[in-house]
Amino acid sequence: MIRLVLVGETPSLNQYARTHWRQKHRQTKGWELMARSQASIEDLQVQCRRAVRITSYRARLITDHDNLVGGAKGLPDALKRAGLLVDDSRAWCDISYVQRLRSHPENPMPGRSCTVVELENLPRP
Repeated sequence: MIRLVLVGETPSLNQYARTHWRQKHRQTKGWELMARSQASIEDLQVQCRRAVRITSYRARLITDHDNLVGGAKGLPDALKRAGLLVDDSRAWCDISYVQRLRSHPENPMPGRSCTVVELENLPRP
């Protein structure tokens, strides 16, 4: 399993929708660079289907799951560009999203907002 810890929380869909495209690109590029810097060469040469679990440790919870997923839209794109996913379609990855408060005991950066991405290889359907 590959575990990446990205600094900062994913925005909500409401925040993401009101953000200028240049700022969205900058955030997605930052996620791509953080992911690439934490992955090994073997992790970046993926040719298989992967399960992806995205856990957002947040200052406040987003009560609406769709709002969480929509705000994290750029993260699978960043993982694909980093080489950790072949494609972000259902044929190549199965993505699940979780949100927790940053005070949660499993937070790898206690007291700080972050996003944890866990990737695991799956057999192709």
